[in-house]
Amino acid sequence: MIGDKRGLTLMEILVVMGIFSMTVTVTSGIFLLSNQAQRRVLALTAAQADLRFVMEAIVREVRGGQIDYATYENAQGGITLPASRLLLQSASGNQLEFYSETNPTVCSSGVSRCLAVRVNGTAQSLTSTGVVLEKLVFYISPGNDPFSIDAGSGLYKANAQPTVTIALQVRTTGPKPQDVFTMNAQTTVTSRAYVR
Repeated sequence: MIGDKRGLTLMEILVVMGIFSMTVTVTSGIFLLSNQAQRRVLALTAAQADLRFVMEAIVREVRGGQIDYATYENAQGGITLPASRLLLQSASGNQLEFYSETNPTVCSSGVSRCLAVRVNGTAQSLTSTGVVLEKLVFYISPGNDPFSIDAGSGLYKANAQPTVTIALQVRTTGPKPQDVFTMNAQTTVTSRAYVR
């Protein structure tokens, strides 16, 4: 049985093992890249949903409530632009304050800064553990109360419907630097309350 070739030669085994190991390496690399991309997309989607929720919460309160011009005038002597906090009287009569908070008892665990709302003195975080608030500013117009009359002239202090521009920047939290994204959002909303 000199011509019987039932087995494989060493060279054939090495070629097959080389092809198999290259296939496994390429496949596992594609799997890891796909897994990383999916993790990034999930983190980004969660942060965008959180950002939309925060913006909609503020917009809803501005639209239905009134800017608390009296508190601005008593506490700061008026509105300074850009404002770091937004003071409102809600439609139900509650005092609301939207601001940047660093207190760990208010912010979610592991978050150094969050967007918070204070309702009648009680603060709570609006942002989740997935995002860190980087920047928050409010542009309030007009700068004077359009619903009160100036004692000297007998005219309203301002002749415009109140509007608020909200600009904020958030950063996602992630275990790896490539999972961290920075997102900006801005919107302008007009208060429906214009009682004269």
